[in-house]
Amino acid sequence: MKFGVEVFRTLFDESLSKTIQHIEKLLRDLAVSDLRAILMVGGFSDSPMLQEKVKFSFPNIDVIIPAEASYSILRGALIFGHSPKAISERVLKYTYGVEMLTPFIKGRHPESKRVMMDSGPKCKHVFHKHVERNQVVKVGDAQVTQSYHPVNWDQTAISFPVYASELKDPQYTDVGCKYVGEMLVNLPDHDGDFSREVKLSLTFSGTEIEVIGVDEKTGEETKASINFLG
Repeated sequence: MKFGVEVFRTLFDESLSKTIQHIEKLLRDLAVSDLRAILMVGGFSDSPMLQEKVKFSFPNIDVIIPAEASYSILRGALIFGHSPKAISERVLKYTYGVEMLTPFIKGRHPESKRVMMDSGPKCKHVFHKHVERNQVVKVGDAQVTQSYHPVNWDQTAISFPVYASELKDPQYTDVGCKYVGEMLVNLPDHDGDFSREVKLSLTFSGTEIEVIGVDEKTGEETKASINFLG
């Protein structure tokens, strides 16, 4: 059985067009507005048809195709394993934050999310943002530190469920968010002081997110690692 060249090309039309559409979408972001080169790696990058399509679609951007592009990802993983500091910054694919209870504001928060705590009426499932998608973060450096407080008189710990979202500014964790992990910070000798602070920060190190919580009263530090980087 023989196929003409054009017939064979049509088998790749959809994947080629979707690849180009995805690149065009990425280039519309202001974070890469001054992009000067496209580096093609991975098995598909060895395809002459994809190479031709990328060069034709983006004539004003240099297209770099290393030798044996299909092995570049494997080699990069090996280099990173031996030298984690080889990558100094990441552009986040997701917005990250924690689920929290916030004072309920009638007319602003839905009644379905109203819950009563010792410290007063609260709105549940609120997404409290720490970092935003497309934000550039330095690997190993703690990002914005946020403060959280207990909500019940007899509370002995604060749970911090961590969520990720493709939305830039999600409002609630049950809308457009994905649960990625959780950390528990103990509150020894809690005396019902609702002003007691636990400071929480996210650190992006290598292939994990490190969550660090510090009880300001005792100075005790709690750490947890979440393997969900984007």
